[in-house]
Amino acid sequence: RSVRDMSCGDGIPLGTHSKTGTFWSQLDRFESGSAAGATGELTMAVMEVGLDDKYRLDAKRIFLSGTQALVRLPMLQRERDRAQGLNTAGFISGYRGSPLGMYDHALWRAKTFLKQHDIEFSPGLNEDLAATAVWGSQQVGMFPGAKVDGVFGIWYGKGPGVDRSVDALKHANSAGTSPNGGVIALAGDDHGCQSSTLAHQSEQVFAAALMPVVNPATLQDYLDLGILGFALSRYSSCWVGFKAISETVESSASIVSDLHPFRLIGFANVIQAALAVTLFARLLMRDLSMDHR
Repeated sequence: RSVRDMSCGDGIPLGTHSKTGTFWSQLDRFESGSAAGATGELTMAVMEVGLDDKYRLDAKRIFLSGTQALVRLPMLQRERDRAQGLNTAGFISGYRGSPLGMYDHALWRAKTFLKQHDIEFSPGLNEDLAATAVWGSQQVGMFPGAKVDGVFGIWYGKGPGVDRSVDALKHANSAGTSPNGGVIALAGDDHGCQSSTLAHQSEQVFAAALMPVVNPATLQDYLDLGILGFALSRYSSCWVGFKAISETVESSASIVSDLHPFRLIGFANVIQAALAVTLFARLLMRDLSMDHR
């Protein structure tokens, strides 16, 4: 029995019903070839997609997870620096722990892309040593022989790892960041105590270390606030806390990735002035002048 002959319930065939007649007339035109052109062939532009699009910087609309967004973030920062004439590199270190338990795995899988952007990933033996290593990346330029203008860093750890590393975070934040570097500290917080012995959040710990904090609500925020976080770190010479909770970092979404989603106005002159105050000079500060910064 033809679908056209089926009734809508009021006894009128579908093919002649006032609500569906337009559809069937369009179908008749397509079958006859009049709607497809002289050749009777229907053409459609299909966007090419691949599994590596989440790490290809020329891809605008991408589908990825929160963990993968944190892998893409340093690549975006590297390309933004290149566009501004800066020869920078990246350094990532930390210690795994839910909800950032798969971050190191994702970084290892993306090592080819990271290498293309001069980003080094070296997991720490624990959170403290990893924080100390990232602290050291901000000392590039203090001594002769530097191959890059600066190194931006990412430290990561579970909320309890933030607690145990607060001394290293305090001292690294007090020492400052490189004007062409900057550091983001990723804190994996488990509010619901789903995979932890205690529920935890890291804003208070970051505040105690005098570190500003960004709290992204969506995966789009992961990239946008990540870029702003690096800019804030360079501007203030502080480490910037980055809160990652299970509900976002373990989710997936289709987002827009743009190298230049917004303009950063007013940073250039301040950063150039900060270049005159070298990291070495800041290391010599041993009074409350560091707190003013």
